Amino acid sequence: FILSTLYTYTWDVFMDWGLGRPKSKYFLLRDKLVWQEHRWFYYYCIISNFFFRFFWAITITPFTVIVDMQPEMLNLIAASIEIIRRFTWAILRVENEHLNNCGKFRAVNFIPL
Repeated sequence: FILSTLYTYTWDVFMDWGLGRPKSKYFLLRDKLVWQEHRWFYYYCIISNFFFRFFWAITITPFTVIVDMQPEMLNLIAASIEIIRRFTWAILRVENEHLNNCGKFRAVNFIPL
């Protein structure tokens, strides 16, 4: 499961989000960003997605070894973290698709009146 999780994490960052470009205008991001003044959000998403993807592994291990918590509470926390991860994934995925559509002239940023 470790290789699968690393693969899906890498796919998220490079393919779905279009980030992880070392030679871009913004280090490890991409040249065009919707929220240029809030670049910290992109770095937060890259880092948190890595940790949040592995958090579910805690739910399949013996609970007494990892944390002293009720299994139901741990499942609630894991589910909440997964909701946050998917929300940030969706924001960056839609942004990347929008930028790609506008960049390849399948859509336009501005419609003159």
